[in-house]
Amino acid sequence: MVGPQVFISYRRTDTAGWAGRLVADLRHRLGAGARIFMDVDAIPAGENFASYIDRSVAGSDALIALIGPSWLDARDENGRRRIDAPADFVRLEIEAALRRGIRVIPALVDGAHISTAAELPHSLGHLVDLQAVRFDNENWEIGIGRIVAPFVREAPAPEPRLEVTTGRIDFGYLVTQQPWPRRTVQLRNAGAGELNPSCTTQDGWLVLRQRDDALDVLVDTSHPGEYEGRILVRSAGGSAEIVVPHLWEWRARPLREVPSANLRSPDQRLQHTVGRRPRSVHRSPCSVGGRSRSVNRRPRASGGRGSGPP
Repeated sequence: MVGPQVFISYRRTDTAGWAGRLVADLRHRLGAGARIFMDVDAIPAGENFASYIDRSVAGSDALIALIGPSWLDARDENGRRRIDAPADFVRLEIEAALRRGIRVIPALVDGAHISTAAELPHSLGHLVDLQAVRFDNENWEIGIGRIVAPFVREAPAPEPRLEVTTGRIDFGYLVTQQPWPRRTVQLRNAGAGELNPSCTTQDGWLVLRQRDDALDVLVDTSHPGEYEGRILVRSAGGSAEIVVPHLWEWRARPLREVPSANLRSPDQRLQHTVGRRPRSVHRSPCSVGGRSRSVNRRPRASGGRGSGPP
């Protein structure tokens, strides 16, 4: 992620040490994505000095003007104030930022101050109207905090995000009156904070047992037929729907108990649709093990079986 770009304007004669400390702290506070330009030595060979500074300042989110005790009164070899020279690089940097409406933060170090606009070239007069930050060894942390405040957005509060391990539970083929089959769905929080899931269904043949981070889905196999159930999971991190399709078949007797020689067809199963009760199946007796008995009988009622899973 690209962070803010900050341009550091300073004079080596009075604030070089402060500039190095400021850059290190800004990189730490603003993160690895921050881009900080602080030295004209970074200008590539052959580049126009003024044009390169103008482009660099134009791409910045803010310019920090480090102002030390000798910033205003620094002199060249002829004894003239550097700030009065049109080609002075500090003047060029601040002028470019003011001209383009880029945030300029005067940072006064070691007791430096700017009294009036009359002390500055006309193009820099607006500098005295800007809120300055004062730096020294005792209040350095306070000053850094004020500088980075406009660039550091408060981290959003952590939010939960619901994830379920499946959106479809297929139990496959179920035999009527068999023990309650069960499947488990994990309720995951892919975010942060409290998920607080709640699972409901309007299908009476589905029984839900919810735990903190999981949902057990059980099926009542009392009635044969073809169904499609739905489970709705609501939470602070969103909602999800789980589809439960199933087909029940009524078996008069398990096929493995019927001698294959007496089967009229390869499959003696009777399928029933929703709402229909199974019809009794009667077949002529056959001799098994020397005794006569009916091949298929109507299944006994599951006496003692409760309305819910054991």
